[in-house]
Parts: sequence; C-alpha cells; structure tokens
Amino acid sequence: MQSSFSRVFAMQLSRYAVYGVLFGFLFPLGAICLLLWSSGEWTFQQIRLIHDQNTLLLIIDTAPIFLGIFAAFGGYQKDKLERVVSRHEGLSLQRGKVLDSAFDGVIMLDKRGCVINFNKTCEAVFGYCKAEILGHKMADFIFPENYRDQYHQALTNYVATGEQVDLNKRIEIEGLHKSGHVFPIEIVISPIKIANTIMFSAFIRDITERKKDKEALYHAAFTDELTGLPNRRYFTDFLKKRLALEMSDDQVGTLFFIDLNRFKLVNDSLGHHIGDELLQVIAQRLSSNIRAGDLVCRLGGDEFLVLLASSRVGREKATKDAKVIAQGLVENLSKLMMIGKHKVGVLASVGICHFHRGDCVDDILMWADSAMYQAKKNSLHSVAVYTKAMHKGLMKQMKIIESLDEAVFDEQFFMLYQLQYNQNNDLVGAEALIRWQHPSLGLLPPGIFISLAEQYSRMEAIGIWVLESVFKQITIWKAEGLELPKVSINISVKQLMQDDFVNLLNSLAHKYNVFPGAIILEVTESISLEDFDSLQEKFVKLASQGYRFSLDDFGTGYASMTNFKRMPFSQVKVDQSVITDIATNEDNLAFTKAIIAMAKTFGMEVVAEGVETDGQHSILMALGCDQFQGYLFSKPVPPKKLARLIKS
Repeated sequence: MQSSFSRVFAMQLSRYAVYGVLFGFLFPLGAICLLLWSSGEWTFQQIRLIHDQNTLLLIIDTAPIFLGIFAAFGGYQKDKLERVVSRHEGLSLQRGKVLDSAFDGVIMLDKRGCVINFNKTCEAVFGYCKAEILGHKMADFIFPENYRDQYHQALTNYVATGEQVDLNKRIEIEGLHKSGHVFPIEIVISPIKIANTIMFSAFIRDITERKKDKEALYHAAFTDELTGLPNRRYFTDFLKKRLALEMSDDQVGTLFFIDLNRFKLVNDSLGHHIGDELLQVIAQRLSSNIRAGDLVCRLGGDEFLVLLASSRVGREKATKDAKVIAQGLVENLSKLMMIGKHKVGVLASVGICHFHRGDCVDDILMWADSAMYQAKKNSLHSVAVYTKAMHKGLMKQMKIIESLDEAVFDEQFFMLYQLQYNQNNDLVGAEALIRWQHPSLGLLPPGIFISLAEQYSRMEAIGIWVLESVFKQITIWKAEGLELPKVSINISVKQLMQDDFVNLLNSLAHKYNVFPGAIILEVTESISLEDFDSLQEKFVKLASQGYRFSLDDFGTGYASMTNFKRMPFSQVKVDQSVITDIATNEDNLAFTKAIIAMAKTFGMEVVAEGVETDGQHSILMALGCDQFQGYLFSKPVPPKKLARLIKS
C-alpha cells in the first residue's frame, strides 16, 4: 500500500502512521467526525481526502477498531486504494491525450506563471519538448522580451487584486520559437480558480498562414494588379487618414491628376499587351521621379495620381514647387519608350490642386480632375493649376452631358442656315448649323456640346435628328418655291463609321424626295486618322449616287495627302482660324495660298468660312478662292428668315 498511497496522496505513509494521526493530515474535519460517529459496523462512505493541498473525492469502506475513539482502513483497503490510484492515473492520462489532440496549443500555468502542462501542439509550434519547459516561466521561453513584462504584470495583478488586465482577451502578438525565429501568434490567457488555488490556462494559435492570407487579400484589395502601384481604394483611405490625423492647419497638400494622351492610339494599334507594358513603364518612371514621402497611385485606365508630401511653405510657394515637379514628370513621360520592338511615345496632361485639413477626398479628386481637363484644353503636353472657374466649367459640362438625351426628345435642338456666295456674289448654297436652346444654360453653339456628344456616345441620335431636320426643311422650301443649289451638312466621323449610315441617308432622301446632288456632306480633317479602307468604300458608294463631300476645317488637323487623294472630295473649306489675320500674318497668307493651289490641282472648289471683312474677302478673291461664307454676307438664320433673305 505504501507506493499506492504515496502516488495518490503525494506523501510518505510512514511519516504520519507512527502516532496514529493519519486522519489529521488526510481527512478534513467533517470526514473525521463522520468516521468517529460510525455505528460500529462496516459502512460504505463517500468523503473528501486531502491531496497535496487540494481535496480529492474518494469512496471508501470504514470499520470501528476502537469504538468511539479511532477509525481506520481495514486491511483489505489496499486493493480498493490501488483501484482508486489506477482510476486517478487513467483520468490524468485521458486529460493529457485530450490536450495533446487539441488543434490549439494549450499551456497550463500555476499562479507564478510556471508551466505545469504543455501539449503536443505547443511543442510543434515553439520547438520545445514538454520536459524542457515544465516548471519554468512560460513567458521567458515563448515571448520576445518586449512582451514579457506586460504578461507578468497581468498575472501578478490578477493574483493580487483579481483585476483582469489583458486576460480573457484574444490578443495578437509575436511568439518566439526555440530557434530564435519570431512569428505571429494569437493567445488567450484565462484565470482558473479551484478552491483557493489560482491557475491559468493559455490557448495559443500560430497565425502565420492567416497573416499571409490577410496580407494577400489586402494586397489584392489595395494594389493595382498590372502596375503594382497602390490603387484608388488605397489612395482614398490614405488621404482620408492624412486629412484627419496627420495634417496640421498650416499645412498645404498637393495632388497631381495625370492623364496620358495618345495611349488609346497605342493600345488600339499595337495591341493591349503593348498597352499594358507601356502602363508598367509609365508607373516605373513616375515612381522613380518623385521625392521621398510622395505617393504614386494608378487611378485606372491611363490615369495616375501623385500625392505630394504636405508642406508649410504657403500656397503660393507650394504652387510654384508643384509646377516644377509636374513639368518634370511631363517631360520625363514624353520620352520615347522601347516596348517590345516598338518605340512608343505618349504625352501627359497634369492637373494640380491644393487642399487643406478638413477638405473632402471626393472634392480634392474633382478639383485635380478639373485642372487636368484644363491642361488638356491648353495642349496635350501641359500642366494646369485648379481654380474655382475650372470647377464651374466642369459642372457645366456635366450638366450638358446629362441633358443630351432629353434634348433630342424634347426638341431643344434647332437648325440655323448660313448662306454661301461665289466670286460673282451669286448665292450657291447654305450650311446647316445645329444649335441647342438649353432650358437652364441658354443658347449653346455646337462647339460646346458636339465633342461631348461624341465622347459620351450621344452623337448617333443627334446625327439622325440633324439629317432628318435638314431633309425635311429642303422639302418645305421646295413647297414654298425656294430651291437652294446645295445644302451642306456636318457629319461626324463616328456617324460615317456606322454600318447603316448609307442606308439611313438614302432612306431619308427617298422619304423627302431630295436629290442627292443637292447635299454636300462636310467631314472634318480628322477623318484621315480613321479607318480609311472602310470609309473610302462608303465615300465611293455615296459619291456614285450623287452625294458630294467637303473637307471641313482644313488646316487644323493632320491630313495626309496620300489619304486625301483617295477620297472623292469635291470641296475644301479653309478654317476661320487660318484667315482671321490673313491681312497681317504672312504665314497664314502663305498657308492659304498653298491650300488653294493644292485644291485646284485636284480639281476641287475652295470655300473660305468665317469671312467678316472686306479686306479678307479681297485677298481671298485675289488668291482664287471660289466661295465665301461668313458674317460679311449673312449670319446663321432660321429657315423662315433665310427664305425672306433670298427672296429680298
């Protein structure tokens, strides 16, 4: 019984059996009383025994030896006690297996923080075997030094006061492997009270893979996949944080909004893979040409943002510095790049805006965007600083875009006609000009809304409305006895590219009984940049049916003589910008001479538009210009007034 007793009660039997005072050490007072008041017969009792300063619930048999004075175990208790010991050891083994099978690391600690159990998962996570760490303070083995004091303080506070600081909380900290490797862990330390004894349990999980997955998700959410730059979402969060927490009231923030010009041309002509590589090179150039503290982001498409580090230099100095930096970026981006086998070049427009603490991220982006559009208007290779007037212009543009659809259906568009005359001052025709009577913005000329309509895919409906209006008006004039030799109609290249354009034109001519020879289709010089093979086929087909073509705004685009000769143009129109100062500008005079000479070579008429003075008229007459149009002869007028002008 000696060994069994010792295993169960953690003491040597001989120490206490000598004087017959065993019960004073093993049984609480209530258990002793129970034995003393036994009936004198063998009884079956359930009592608690003292076990290494704790109590153990035990079922025993008792019998009187000296009635009323002592009670003791009978001799056969040896077998009973062996079974109790065996059961106790079995339960301990089961608890150990349960802990070792746990997915999380489990460490049991005494009130000093020393390890009294260390499961298999912890061995795998930290590299220590159980024997190495039992009895030692947990923190000294598995935590880096910077967390040990905090951990010890949490245990000490609880033991002393019961205060649970950093206990029963899921905390992410760094764990320390036996090899010295530091890795992220999640730990929950909870106090356990058994009678008057305090213990602690620590549940630990290695979260290295979770951290990696989280970082991968973060990278995907906040990084542009193509360029590796921070994306719009990252920029928005970053700027919000700067505005709320980092900027002081006396600091000035600066944002660049960068748009690449001619990128679409590269993308469409050389392929998207070349376009993607170009964007990657652009991203590298931007990143390598900014200062420490500046941030480059890709907004999307061919648009980038550069957020400069905030400064206290004042707005005027900030603007001056920003212009220098932005101009440097523009120059750098304009340098030719070798993409695959192709030398590729783009031009950049940069909008600059300043902001202060308290400003809204969306407003800041809008200001920079407005400045970028102003830079585009200035040239395809320039920088502009935001002003309030730019914002008003942008808001007006947005209002125009939003109103385009309803303008057609609500009949807000109307047509004016400007007369054309030859050298003998004979009426030879009129040009149809669209206008828009906007309900809130007033009268809008085509220069304001046509480019927006083309950009935002609204031109098809407007183009159909214009053609139908003009063909219908020609029929009305005929009914009134007025027949113009010809009417010129402006056609956008996008209209010409539509598959059903030829059928549309012919159906309208048939519907309103209009002779094709009375119609001149005016297309701008930019037609030379489009798909010539497709357009040439349409031009030839329409020309064979009697329609005529005029090359409008000549001198403002990029016409190729080779392509020019391939098209059946019967007329060239010299733009007003060329002839405005023809009397004083020798370059424009020489240019006009060249245009007229070229047109004559190809057997085409030359029409000068925007003629406003007798001086301009005389010079153009002398140069051999065939026809004239402008305020000198007639302003654009409504159809009824045009009829009265002709009759008078």
